[in-house]
Amino acid sequence: MTPKKIGRPFKYPWLTVEIGESFFVPGRTSNSLQNDAVDHRPRRYRCKKIMTKGVIGIKVTRVS
Repeated sequence: MTPKKIGRPFKYPWLTVEIGESFFVPGRTSNSLQNDAVDHRPRRYRCKKIMTKGVIGIKVTRVS
């Protein structure tokens, strides 16, 4: 029997991203994602505003 997960799953892949990998979040601001990243310590993330295919968003890269 597998244990049931309690609570809502994360919207973004904070816990599955390895060091050096990144993910793109369209339409968000850097400050709001940096606040979300604090909840996932001791992992560290770098947030950078970029444009991909005409869409502005934030690239979140795991640093350590």
